[in-house]
Amino acid sequence: MGPPLVPAGSGTRGGPGDASPLGGARARTGSPAPRCVQVAYPTWEILIGCPRERLMVAVQALDCHHDRMGIARPVVALLFAASLIVLAGCSASEPVIAPVTRGVGDLQGATVELEVGQMLDIDTGDLPVESYSGVVSDTSVARFIAGREEGGATYNPGVEGLAAGTTKVVLSNDDGGIQDVTFTVEVSG
Repeated sequence: MGPPLVPAGSGTRGGPGDASPLGGARARTGSPAPRCVQVAYPTWEILIGCPRERLMVAVQALDCHHDRMGIARPVVALLFAASLIVLAGCSASEPVIAPVTRGVGDLQGATVELEVGQMLDIDTGDLPVESYSGVVSDTSVARFIAGREEGGATYNPGVEGLAAGTTKVVLSNDDGGIQDVTFTVEVSG
């Protein structure tokens, strides 16, 4: 656990005439209410110590004779609980679904199974990603997303599952001379 807090004049470091390790004023001999000072120990131990120990040091720092109303512990506990609630809110609410990747040459006559929200990433091989367009028969089940190059990154064309159902997709290549690719997408909910 972290360094204990001791009243000045208790015979440990920080007694009468010793400078506070925190750089505060010196404790005076015969003062009516002794000051709380922290026993010195290296800063790296506080930084490397576990969060529970750091919390205990904070509680000890507030738990001295100057806290006459006794609110230090409840305040620290409330702040700790609030920080846990905030951190819990940072967790993802829904799992991320990995995309399904297929080469354009493997899609002719195929059936691709997707979940709602899942993407079919279509690898165009050596052909430009912008050269493909797509038509989805039932746009309430899936939608085509055109490929593009943006900011030095290449985004393949794809199909996103929107709702449970089955639909046909026809890919065409604008470069010409390439046969249309027709396949089925089955989306489960």
